[in-house]
Amino acid sequence: MHPVIAAFLDVNTAIDTLERGLAGTLSSPQEAAFVSAAKAHGDLSAYVLQAKGKAKPSEDAQNATILLAVRAALSVLPQDPQLAPAAKKAREALEAAGADKEQIEQLLGGVLVEEAFTGDNDPSRFDKAFVIESFGELPELAKLDADSVTDLVDRFAETSKVEARPLYVSVTDALLQAAWGEGPQSINVEHVDDALNQLAIDENETEGVKTTLEVLLRFLAAHKFIGPLRLNRLLTHVKQWQLGDTDEKDLDDEDDEDFDEDAAAEDWDDDDDEKTPPPDDDITKN
Repeated sequence: MHPVIAAFLDVNTAIDTLERGLAGTLSSPQEAAFVSAAKAHGDLSAYVLQAKGKAKPSEDAQNATILLAVRAALSVLPQDPQLAPAAKKAREALEAAGADKEQIEQLLGGVLVEEAFTGDNDPSRFDKAFVIESFGELPELAKLDADSVTDLVDRFAETSKVEARPLYVSVTDALLQAAWGEGPQSINVEHVDDALNQLAIDENETEGVKTTLEVLLRFLAAHKFIGPLRLNRLLTHVKQWQLGDTDEKDLDDEDDEDFDEDAAAEDWDDDDDEKTPPPDDDITKN
C-alpha cells in the first residue's frame, strides 16, 4: 500500500488532518497532499467531516477517506524518483490517445487501489515494483481500439485447435468485456473472476475454462498488455479459483459491517463519469 494511502486509512486521522489544515498546523508533506486533495474534491471531504464525533464512521465516510488518500498519493508521484518516470510516460501516452486529465487520474489511481486492496499482499508493504510495471502497461493499453481488440481476439482464436476454438472465443470475449468493456485498463483479479463466473458454471467445464484463461493471459502478456508480476498474480488466482468461491465471498461481504475494501475499489471507478480514454466506450465490440 502506498505510504500516503496507508497514512489516511483511519477516518479520525483524516478529520484531524483536515482540521489542522484549516488551522495551518500541518506537520508533513503527506498531510499537505491530503488537504490539497480534499480542497479539490469538496464532496469527498464533506463525507469525511460528517463523521466527526461519531462512534463508527459511515461506509461513505470511510470510502471517501480512501479516495482522498488515493488522490493525495497521485499528487506526490512526481516527487518519487522510481515511480515518477513510469507515471509520466503513462500520462503522456494516455493523453496522446485522447484521455483527459480526469480519465488519466482514474487509470493511475486504479493501479494504486489495486495494489493496496486486492490480492493477498501484506497491506503494510508497498509493492512498488508492481505499480511501476502496471504504469508501464498503460501506454500499450492506450493504443487499443475496437479494431485492434478484434484483431487480438482473432489471432488468439487462431492459435487453438479447431475443436477448441469456440471455447477460446468465449473465454476471450468474457475476459475482455469484463476488463475493457468501458475502455482499456489493466486486467485484474476481479476481471478474471467475472470471466470465470460467467463461463465455469459447472465442474465439468471449470478446468477447461481455467486452462484456456491461463493460455489467454500468457498470450496477452506476450503482447505486452500484462507484465510478469501481474501475470503471476493472475495465474495464481486462476489456479486457486474454485467453483462457488464468489458466492461464498458475497455471503461473507453481506455479514461484514466493517469497511469493505472492494467497495473502495468500486467507488474509485465510480468517482467520476468516465475512467478510460476514447475513442470508443466499448472497444471490445466492433
